[in-house]
Amino acid sequence: MAKLEGGFEIRREKAWEKLEMPGEWEASAPLRAREPVGRLTLADGTRVTLRGKTEIRIVSAAPPALALDQGEAFFEVPTGGASFAVVTPDARAEVLGTQFGVRRADRTEVVVVAGEVRVANEKGEVAVPAGNGTTVRKATIPSKPRAIDPDSPLAWRRAADPPETARFRYDFEDGRQPPPWMNGRVVPGPARGFNRFCLEGAPNVDAQLTRLDAEKVAVRGVLKIRFRYFAEGATELLLQLKNERVGDNFRYEVKNVASRKWEVVEVPLSEFYRLADRSSRLQDGDRFTWLNVTVTGARGPVWFDDVELVEVRK
Repeated sequence: MAKLEGGFEIRREKAWEKLEMPGEWEASAPLRAREPVGRLTLADGTRVTLRGKTEIRIVSAAPPALALDQGEAFFEVPTGGASFAVVTPDARAEVLGTQFGVRRADRTEVVVVAGEVRVANEKGEVAVPAGNGTTVRKATIPSKPRAIDPDSPLAWRRAADPPETARFRYDFEDGRQPPPWMNGRVVPGPARGFNRFCLEGAPNVDAQLTRLDAEKVAVRGVLKIRFRYFAEGATELLLQLKNERVGDNFRYEVKNVASRKWEVVEVPLSEFYRLADRSSRLQDGDRFTWLNVTVTGARGPVWFDDVELVEVRK
């Protein structure tokens, strides 16, 4: 384990002990979160958020696999890494970079936020895309994926995050193009649960941020930009913000781009660098005049959704 957030206990010799520091995790030792939630980060960057009293244990270190016999957990697996699996008494959920939740009571429920999850047991398997879920009982085939709103059953995981305030957010659900967006077009796009519309670009989209209130695009406190995308065969994703103070662009590069899956990008603005000087970062009070998101190497259109800038409150 690389990091622990919240309270955790580990069972050694039939007794639960408080886990003080991250470190080596013995394969035979179950780990559980104390109330209300806990979050741990594995060595490969995978983040696991556990609801209180949920127990997990290691099934395999390479490729990584965890067992969840009872309780609820949310998994954020980095794109581009090794496969990752969660095993319950009913089925095995396996992914290559995604965000999904698993709940085990008298049956197993899998809810996918981003990417795609393959859920299988000895009776069969299903591929569950973002915005869908499946239910499986022991010795029965997993149910056909069904469209859901994943934020509702997984709302509990937000207790592990500091509160946020949205500076702006665009979900395009009214089917119209909001004024800041200069190009692209609002279309139904690739299916994702109950989602109806998204913004299609070829292969980029731009927003003129001078159309927004200046305070909404000012650097104050801790800010993150977050959005979803769907592309095919892309090699890189570039985010750029035009800075009013220096008259230059600040950039962030996403190297591992998912293909033919709805994925989520979340980036602190502190990680953006100035094009003319990679050591230069944004300063408190800076304002943006323009936002660009470009996907390079994509075959065909690219779709974007749920674009937001949020302020993290301490």
